Amino acid sequence: MNEQPRAPALRVRGLTVRRGGRDVLVDVDAVLPSGLTVLTGGNGSGKSTLLAAICGILPSVRGEIVIAGADLVRDPVAAKRNLGLLPERADVFTALCPRAWLGFVAGIRGVAVEPSLAETTALLGTDPGALDRPMSTLSAGQRRKVAMVAAVCGEPELLLLDEPLNALDEPGIAAIEAIVTRWCASDRAVLCAMHRPGAWMDRAVARWHLDRGRLRPG
Repeated sequence: MNEQPRAPALRVRGLTVRRGGRDVLVDVDAVLPSGLTVLTGGNGSGKSTLLAAICGILPSVRGEIVIAGADLVRDPVAAKRNLGLLPERADVFTALCPRAWLGFVAGIRGVAVEPSLAETTALLGTDPGALDRPMSTLSAGQRRKVAMVAAVCGEPELLLLDEPLNALDEPGIAAIEAIVTRWCASDRAVLCAMHRPGAWMDRAVARWHLDRGRLRPG
C-alpha cells in the first residue's frame, strides 16, 4: 500500500488582512517547505501581521490557511496544535508564572509539562525561583526564553519565529539556534521573520520577502 504524501507544514492561499482600513497583506499565496525559511521586509511590510494571521490571532478578510493538513477555520484546534509561535514581544500572560503558563500550553497540546519545565530551568540558570514568579517581574530576556520553550512544547510541525534573537543573551541565542537545527534535521518547517538575517540566510532553504503587503520569493 502506498503511503499518503505528507501535507506541507503550511499552505496559504489568497490571504488578505486589513488593519486600520487598509490591506496590510494582499492575496498572499505560499507553500512553506521543510527546513528554515527566512521572511524579510522593511518596517511595516507585514511580517508580524503574516505570522499573527497564520496563528489565527488576526482575522483575515479572505483566504485560506492550512497547517499540517488542518484548515485554520474549519479545524482550528488541530491546526493550532501543529504550530508554535515565538512572538517579537513576550508580553502575553504576564500575570501567570512560567510554571502555570507552560502547564497551560502543555495541556492544550496534550503533552507532559515536565520536559518544558526542565528546559526553562536550564535556560534561566542562575534564577531558579523565576519559574514561580509572575512573568511581569521577569526581564525581557527571561520572558523570551520562557516564550521560546512554550513555542516548542509538544514539538509542533510548524514553528514561527518573530525576530527570535531579540533580548536574548548568548545561552538564549545558542538555544534558539539548536531548536532550529533540530526542526530542520527532523524535516519540519521553521518560518523566521528577521530584519537582518545575516548568517541565518546560509542555513535557509528558502527566502520570502514582503513588500507593501505582497509576498514574493527572496
